[in-house]
Amino acid sequence: MVAIVAAFVLAFLLVCALLGEGGVSEAARRYSPTLIPIAAVYFAAHYFDYLLVAGQATVGVLVDPFGHSWNPAGLGEYPIRKGVVPAAAVWWAQIVLIVAGHVLGVVAAHRLAVRRRVRPTFVLVRQAPLVALMVAYTVAGLWVLAQQIKVGA
Repeated sequence: MVAIVAAFVLAFLLVCALLGEGGVSEAARRYSPTLIPIAAVYFAAHYFDYLLVAGQATVGVLVDPFGHSWNPAGLGEYPIRKGVVPAAAVWWAQIVLIVAGHVLGVVAAHRLAVRRRVRPTFVLVRQAPLVALMVAYTVAGLWVLAQQIKVGA
């Protein structure tokens, strides 16, 4: 797992080197905040199904936060359904989240580059490696999500 994280960091630093905007450390400092939307949507996509199931217990936890069997007006008594949403719907929601986060990351990186008063066409050409990296991140994320799908299930 550490090797995979290191590979993603090295890919980001390589793309920062290809951008050639004041050195690798300057480009990495400038563009690293554009990875925040990606991290946020990966977190949301990863825990989406957990939220759907465990989130149903929210009212019960609120009325009995310390687990002392308090149950005013029967608020904490209801069944928790594991199949609240079909698995395919969860998977598609995760896909939409991941793609949207990557698009936001690319748009944020483009806006940062345009702020430096560089011609927009030059920015598009120069940021092609960054867009390629974001597409690679998207493909990797979608591949990870597809690993949970069983053939014929």
